[in-house]
Amino acid sequence: MDILKSFGHPEELLALFRFKFGGCDAVIPKYDYGTMSPSMKVCLDLLTKTSRSFASVIQALDVELRGAVCNFYLVLRALDTVEDDMTIPNEVKVPMLKQFHKNLEDPDWKFMDSKDKDAVVWSKYRPSIGDFAKPEHQQEALACLNELITNALELIPSSLHFMSRLHNQSVFNFVAIPQVMAIATLERCYNNPKVFSGVVKIRKGEAVRMMMGSSSFDKVKAIMKHFVVQIQARIPESDPHSKQTHSLCQKAISLCDTSQQYSTSNIYPPLYVSMGLTLSAIAYTYWSQIGQWYEDLL
Repeated sequence: MDILKSFGHPEELLALFRFKFGGCDAVIPKYDYGTMSPSMKVCLDLLTKTSRSFASVIQALDVELRGAVCNFYLVLRALDTVEDDMTIPNEVKVPMLKQFHKNLEDPDWKFMDSKDKDAVVWSKYRPSIGDFAKPEHQQEALACLNELITNALELIPSSLHFMSRLHNQSVFNFVAIPQVMAIATLERCYNNPKVFSGVVKIRKGEAVRMMMGSSSFDKVKAIMKHFVVQIQARIPESDPHSKQTHSLCQKAISLCDTSQQYSTSNIYPPLYVSMGLTLSAIAYTYWSQIGQWYEDLL
């Protein structure tokens, strides 16, 4: 059971039980399909097929906002597919973007030539992305991975600025939850060779704890600061982007200055382990529910 991974982290087990007994509904209320219009059901079905994580977190919004944001996301996701693809020549991309609002009205219009938008980065290191899984190319693989994560760190200031301007609690939760999940995932992946040989993701207990602990801007800053500090501590001097990564981490840490604290423990006192084994038997009865939410969110 994945819950065993949280046994050394009592704060995660507490969050899991809080999540089960009312915490989930307080942060991400469930959809009421009984009162939902047929068109909204179609939109949610398309949204789930496009992004399960967004379909899950959109439930954090007030009911009157869900439909509008759902439709807006689907439109922007289609637009983003074209805009972000650096492999599309400008002479093709620009006219397509200018006509995009008209293409939305054409049920027969489609674009099937989008390619790997990150190819611009990884192709600098190896001619084939499959080479990164080979042990002899581990250093190149890590350099590429670290560059992509460094690029993502550049967005932290903008993300923080945007969240600082949100005053509606449901909207704040909707924005904050993906941000803390993202920074935790970036930390877990940074300079990690396991990315190329297995599955790397945050613990379910950790995800639930962050989700339930992202209710205020200061709490979000504390979470982001914690994981950025972890990234900074693991920057290898040999990495070609180490100076840039250090600079971005330092800037993010400064922007995340807060009196709030976020830390993860890693302790196994005998009494705690005994209690954990007992609780695991109870947790098994509902773990599948939390597991499904976690898979949808990530």
